[in-house]
Amino acid sequence: MAGLEGLPGYGRWGASLDVLLGHRGPLWVYGEAGCGLSTLGAWLAQGRGGAFQDDAEGLDPAALGAWIEAHP
Repeated sequence: MAGLEGLPGYGRWGASLDVLLGHRGPLWVYGEAGCGLSTLGAWLAQGRGGAFQDDAEGLDPAALGAWIEAHP
């Protein structure tokens, strides 16, 4: 996985990664296509031991709803 330090805006949010890893509720991250959010989302999910749903996978609304129900 690519290093997070190279992602746009890391200087602003990089110091908060420990807080994000410790947050037990769901996290919603958003950004423009190609900005590295898939990398950040996967890193957070791995570090938190949780599931990760990447909108880039393009699930239809029914499939997305089923995924959300399965991963509260």
